[in-house]
Amino acid sequence: MTTGDKLFLFFIEHSLDKIIYDIINNPEKAIKNLKRISKELNLTNYPIFSEAFPKLFNENSPFFIYLQMLLERTKRSIIRRFVINIALTIRDVNKSIKPIVLHFDFRVSRKLSVKQIENLFTIDKKVAYACFFPGDYPELSALTLALSKQESLFFLFLEPDKINQDVVEKVANSENIGVFLNINHPKYKSISEILENTNSLYGFYLSLNNENIKKYTAASFLNTLKERKSAGLIYVRDEVLNPKNKDFYFEFLKEARFRFSFPLIDYHEDQKFIIKTLRKNN
Repeated sequence: MTTGDKLFLFFIEHSLDKIIYDIINNPEKAIKNLKRISKELNLTNYPIFSEAFPKLFNENSPFFIYLQMLLERTKRSIIRRFVINIALTIRDVNKSIKPIVLHFDFRVSRKLSVKQIENLFTIDKKVAYACFFPGDYPELSALTLALSKQESLFFLFLEPDKINQDVVEKVANSENIGVFLNINHPKYKSISEILENTNSLYGFYLSLNNENIKKYTAASFLNTLKERKSAGLIYVRDEVLNPKNKDFYFEFLKEARFRFSFPLIDYHEDQKFIIKTLRKNN
């Protein structure tokens, strides 16, 4: 790590705990510092931030209130690790280093062993983050432990009934893993309570299609999730939306993304923005 990188890390680490404290206890001061950091890091140049940051500049906005909640209930070391990794990724992009994003869906593709997955992270290429849909992966606990030892960030999209106590403990002891629970499973509430009680970073996801799109974008459905202190809801489109539904869906996202007490994310479209940003100097 260069001297410049060390100074950059020192700046982030030195500022982060104070910013978190201020967001929770002194919003006015926090907003002033967020504006300064946004300007210093040119965050509004990145699509993933340009939409969110203006919402943070109003302490009465649902998104600011959501952030306060998330910071209060999530283990501080997880927040610190995620923010530092994101900041370093932005730094790398600005230095023309191009991190990559990995996606594993073992529900439909051949399952790799834990060792094979570990080997992928020894390649001479920085991985910004990786998403896993393990399905009925037989080594979920071992996979979780292996991922927790890596430098990258990881998001596990899990069926609640696949999460046993061992997996819960390994997620709770990690600093670089976020878990998203399939909200269509009857155990999603009970498992989310367990993850919440361990101060883990968790959220929900669901499969979206032409048949259920109106149900899962309705305020009556989304309001039922407010009682859970989740990191957000991710829509995973499992088929091509017809033109009418596509227009409706993206207009809905544009209008409602930060309207509720948690952000709404489209798995495919939002990652397109991220990947495009990571490759912007290609």
